[in-house]
Amino acid sequence: MKKIHSIFCLLLFSLNSSFVLSDDTTNLSGYAQCGSFLSACDKSKLNIGCQEQTRWVRGYISGLLYRQELSVPKQSLKQDTIKYALINFCRQNPFKDTHDAAEDIFTQIK
Repeated sequence: MKKIHSIFCLLLFSLNSSFVLSDDTTNLSGYAQCGSFLSACDKSKLNIGCQEQTRWVRGYISGLLYRQELSVPKQSLKQDTIKYALINFCRQNPFKDTHDAAEDIFTQIK
């Protein structure tokens, strides 16, 4: 049993993170290109890619508000409000990314 445990630990710690995370199917969250975001939303507004980016932007804006000690009405941060603002920004700026959209939305609501 001790031998199996040792082998498992050796294998686990010998894996290179770039090898593990190099697959395109690895699910990492963060901002995305507007084209990818719009493609996901065009499939369905409930598509995980569309929802994930909306949540990422809400969290990003929430962090900016906290850092700058600002408050806005809760209506401004509703899921659908942010989602459609994000879609609108990306349709008008297809070569930008959702980080740019988050910054733009933040300046509109603060």
